[in-house]
Amino acid sequence: IAGEMFLISALVAGLFLPVAYTCSLPTGTFFYTPIQRTILAPIVFQAKVLNTTTYLDRHATGQVFDACVRIAKIFKAPFEIPPELCFGSFGIEELCLTYVFEGSDYIFFVNEDFTARYDGFPLSAISVTDDNLSSVERGYCSADQSDDCGK
Repeated sequence: IAGEMFLISALVAGLFLPVAYTCSLPTGTFFYTPIQRTILAPIVFQAKVLNTTTYLDRHATGQVFDACVRIAKIFKAPFEIPPELCFGSFGIEELCLTYVFEGSDYIFFVNEDFTARYDGFPLSAISVTDDNLSSVERGYCSADQSDDCGK
């Protein structure tokens, strides 16, 4: 009987836990492409995550954090950006945030106050792939009015 009760408890928990801890977005939330995200974000760059720093005073450990990065390429910025910086608003998917991993390369979409930018569906960083790099370049050139874009 104890084994059956454990199995029933595990099944009930399995049914309710994913529902209780999933990201709940408003109906009709739009998923922007990398091109659109590049046009919307004031700062876009490619960088490697060096480490992450948890907000211990505001959130449960590991749920919301800053990422410290080394910038490899700046696609778009209204002012000079240091080669290494830490900035925030990353976190677990259940909080509708983007989780980034130490040692991984991403293309980041950032606000001018150096917070992760979330337009529409919560995605403030994407993996570095040839397709994503090409899309970001196209997005930058779409927003740029100069004749020398992409040269």
